[in-house]
Amino acid sequence: MVLHHDRPLLRTYAMLLERYGYEVATVDSVMQMILKLEAPEGCFDLLFVECSPELRQNSANFVRFVQETQAHSHPALILNGVGAYDVLQAAKQEGVAAACKPQDVDEFMSLLAAMLNGQRRRFAQGKSA
Repeated sequence: MVLHHDRPLLRTYAMLLERYGYEVATVDSVMQMILKLEAPEGCFDLLFVECSPELRQNSANFVRFVQETQAHSHPALILNGVGAYDVLQAAKQEGVAAACKPQDVDEFMSLLAAMLNGQRRRFAQGKSA
């Protein structure tokens, strides 16, 4: 799942990931992300999150929420934005695989593959944009 508040960038990320063969669910708000994570059919391999100030303030709660709602898939986190460092630290404390997004597209795709154990697994179950 990709969370980004800027819709054109959100669509760009989705198109890039789809081009590499991933199924992508997109959301443009934390509330939409919460609803998708809580949905019974929502099972994600990886979350790519543009960290907002609200996630920065509640980074430990966010990481625990992801763990609780995604207990079956144990998704990794790729983080970007102002609050990325805080969420990264909270993820490490909780034992969740997490990294900050590299700026280079090839490095980003390599990181994604590594976090998914080199397999062409789905980026997310279902597809919406």
